[in-house]
Amino acid sequence: PVNYVRPPGLRPEQLNSANFAANAFQNERSLSLLVEDLGVDTMKGVFKTLDLDMRFFDSLEMFIHAERIPELDFDVEDEDVSVFIRLGSDFENNFYEYEIPLTFTDLEVMSGLDVSRPDELEEYAEEVWRQENYMRFLLKDFITLKKNRNEQDFPLNQIYEEVVDESQPDRVYRTKGNPNLGLVKAMMVGVVNRDYEKKSNHRFEVWLNELRD
Repeated sequence: PVNYVRPPGLRPEQLNSANFAANAFQNERSLSLLVEDLGVDTMKGVFKTLDLDMRFFDSLEMFIHAERIPELDFDVEDEDVSVFIRLGSDFENNFYEYEIPLTFTDLEVMSGLDVSRPDELEEYAEEVWRQENYMRFLLKDFITLKKNRNEQDFPLNQIYEEVVDESQPDRVYRTKGNPNLGLVKAMMVGVVNRDYEKKSNHRFEVWLNELRD
């Protein structure tokens, strides 16, 4: 039901190479996940193996779109499901993780917009890429998180979590084991069901766009 539109404020990078025309632009990097029958506290995602030193990265950012599929799931609500990003030497014992709850695009609002009008196209893009879903976090906060955990003698084989920014109490940092930002071997992005009230399985679609530093 929702047509793709570029996230607000995103400008494609121009390719600077003798092999490309002067006006050639790099394609956006995006991923679409159609999620079916996701149980409570169940995580699903995609991963990439790396060999990356992230100590010189300041932050990670990503645009996220969340869309209901009314004919398949009529009761999924805002913040029932979340997107997470996990990075470390592995996904089970040594990792950092950041999670944000999702706000769904309002399909009724979308149906009333005329994208041929510039002002309504902008409103359309803002509804597709809800500001509540914009992910940005500082990598140095992972180091602080790990330091706080170690000072408390919290068990390394258990997941430790904190809310770093009190103005965003629903955005959670986690760590387990002894991850090292200088030796990142794998990264995963995915979704998790946090519907503890209704305890329902959910079906929905998510777009992850332009993960960058």
